[in-house]
Amino acid sequence: MLAGAIGLAVAFHLPARLWQSLAALGGGQFTGLLDRATPFDRLTSPHPLFPLVALALWLQGALGLLWLGRSTRIAAEPGGTEGRQSQTGDMWRRGLGGLGLALAVGLGFLNRAAQLLPDGAGRFPASDYDEMVYFQGASLIAQGHLPYRDFFLAHPPGAEFLYSLCLKLGLADGGGPNGLSAARWGEIGLGLLTIGGVFWVAGWMWSARTTDGHSDGEKNNRFAWGPGLAAAFVYAADARAATIATLEAPANFGAIAGLGLYFGAERVAQGRLRKGLWLAAGAFLALAMLCKLPALAFGLALLIYLVFKRECPRLAWVLGGMAAGGAIILGPLVLAAGPGEVLRQAVLFQLLRPQEVREGLDQIGRLADTPDNALTFWLAGLVFLLLALRLIWPGRTRASSHGWLVAALASLPLMAVLTLGKSFHPWYYVQMALPLALLAGGLFSATLWGAVLEGTTSRRVKAALTAGLGLGLVVAGGPLLGGQWQEIHNARPDEVYRPVAAALTDTAPILEFDPGYSFVAGRLPARLPVTGKFLVDSAGYMVYLNLDLDRRSLPDLLGAALSSKRERGPENNLFRQERAQALVTEGLVGAGWAVLDGKLALPQLTPRTVEFVAAAGSGVGRIGQADLYRLRPLALRRPWRLANGLVVTPVGLGTALAGRANADPVVIARDGGSESESETISLSAKDAAQRSLEVRLLWRVERPANAIKVFVHLIDEKGQRVAQRDIRPQDGLADTSQWRPGDAFQDVHGLPLPAGLPAGRYRVETGAYDAATGDRIAIEDQASLIVGYLVITP
Repeated sequence: MLAGAIGLAVAFHLPARLWQSLAALGGGQFTGLLDRATPFDRLTSPHPLFPLVALALWLQGALGLLWLGRSTRIAAEPGGTEGRQSQTGDMWRRGLGGLGLALAVGLGFLNRAAQLLPDGAGRFPASDYDEMVYFQGASLIAQGHLPYRDFFLAHPPGAEFLYSLCLKLGLADGGGPNGLSAARWGEIGLGLLTIGGVFWVAGWMWSARTTDGHSDGEKNNRFAWGPGLAAAFVYAADARAATIATLEAPANFGAIAGLGLYFGAERVAQGRLRKGLWLAAGAFLALAMLCKLPALAFGLALLIYLVFKRECPRLAWVLGGMAAGGAIILGPLVLAAGPGEVLRQAVLFQLLRPQEVREGLDQIGRLADTPDNALTFWLAGLVFLLLALRLIWPGRTRASSHGWLVAALASLPLMAVLTLGKSFHPWYYVQMALPLALLAGGLFSATLWGAVLEGTTSRRVKAALTAGLGLGLVVAGGPLLGGQWQEIHNARPDEVYRPVAAALTDTAPILEFDPGYSFVAGRLPARLPVTGKFLVDSAGYMVYLNLDLDRRSLPDLLGAALSSKRERGPENNLFRQERAQALVTEGLVGAGWAVLDGKLALPQLTPRTVEFVAAAGSGVGRIGQADLYRLRPLALRRPWRLANGLVVTPVGLGTALAGRANADPVVIARDGGSESESETISLSAKDAAQRSLEVRLLWRVERPANAIKVFVHLIDEKGQRVAQRDIRPQDGLADTSQWRPGDAFQDVHGLPLPAGLPAGRYRVETGAYDAATGDRIAIEDQASLIVGYLVITP
């Protein structure tokens, strides 16, 4: 255990942090703290797995020592910060504790407000893609749509339901600036509730116990105010936990609520209430897991703790609560979307999607070197070391609740996810901040400092020394707290979402690849005609489609997940495959606007897809790095079923000049004397001779089809064909007989315009025929489709 503790001290960079903090205190320079060289800079993890192995060794030693000493009946001394107090002293402790908790919550609010709420000019701090995905999903839920059935959701739905409740309470179901404010206030509220929960749980985790003649020897105990307050302050001050952590904030809330209910139940007399609290504890832990799967670490930690304590009845009630909570949250969605769809999106997608791995990177050391959370790691690392010494050192104050084991056990799988996953985003750390903060509170625990203070019999002296030692360590880490404060107040304002929202002139749906545009604008995202799903998480959904997760059998997918044959590397290759590009482009059918930004859209899209979007609309302008297009309303732009099992969607008419697509403007014009509208391009005869006419089509396969050829005809006002091109799809390379049901493809057919075209109005027709027999293939009882008109001016 001692070896594991020393290993964690090295992995968490404790010597370097202490040197840097003391140097800052001595020199009075607190900027760039973690960049300063120390004699311990080379004392770091020799291997990326080193922190995980060290923690596993530490836990093995802790469980072994506690198991060997479990029969010991040692009464805790009446002194110390957790000893018996007079009624007057207890009232003072409660009053000061309440004041301290209020200060911790206030600090947590200031940190979160600085990074989540608008500044004095009314500008919201910048968002990230994941936050907007989940806020837009929550908005759809608030409007009556369901995840998995009505939109793709790559995670369990717990967080979405919590944020949809925030939108409901804020009267902002449809999003908009008020919706963003309501959702972020909800995130702040969950964070503040978690701070209170950390105080409660840490206080009971670190409480000392005494014997009173009962068989288990662990009955009378008192709340540990010092550890509770210290843990609350650490979690409140952690800069990363206070910033955008859209899934992690509700997951931490569910986890701390579950743990709080469990430890609170121990203070209730036996009876139905106690069993009800155990049941509720399991239900809240299930909520945490259904916010984000890594929250499973907290549920597993509590279950292992109960097995270790041989608390079989409690274990059964907690497990029952987990099952009930999971059924209540997931049950309606399983009934609405089907168990297969929920399993594919929420579990199998995560197991089979490729990861942006970073080989050989020490993630834990990287986290410990980040100003946002260096203080949390430093304090928790000290507790790992002190706990090892305390358990090894014999003493009379060994008896304690050992509840801190839950926090230590929860750290192991979370560290494993960060270490073995080799894929990291800053907000992933936030869930690890919770057990680290709970452990850090132990710096103010009399039972932890018992060995050091063994010879002290005076309660007041022991309490003063305990507080003094803990406070000295916190002061030594003060510069780290200052570094966190600087990080918190460097939030960048949003400079794109609000300006784009202001530029939208109507409430038509938006085809976008960052859902922040539609959410902040209070608009619906585009709906895909293939599945009827709203396009919210385009990055996840495109990978999901190109991995064929929607059409592969569940046994096949389960076998692939169990085989661990997972693609690795960036997802760009999957984004750019034909199927997802074509299916996502079909979102143009029902959209009125399209937003293509350089940060998210262009990395996901091929140049051809960008051309398709441009062909379907007119550029309105650029805002930041976002190009805004007004899509032309066109009745023709819908899926048309061919008699042979293919589905075609005409996207738009265009021209090409010297290889440059969409060279000329397209306008909407009345189709002769009828009420229908069509796209029209006007060119002079001279310009027409230098251009090719382009017809863009999207193909989707509903059932196997024979090989086809596609024709594009240019027909004059007398009904004479003046130009034509017949070719297989995709520049003649596609054999449609090899296409599988569910496949989708983009297709551009270019028709060079002949020189000397007389002035007049020409219609552009397209259709298909069997490549072997030459027989026309009906398109919903029509021989061809008129995709637009070309007007040649004198």
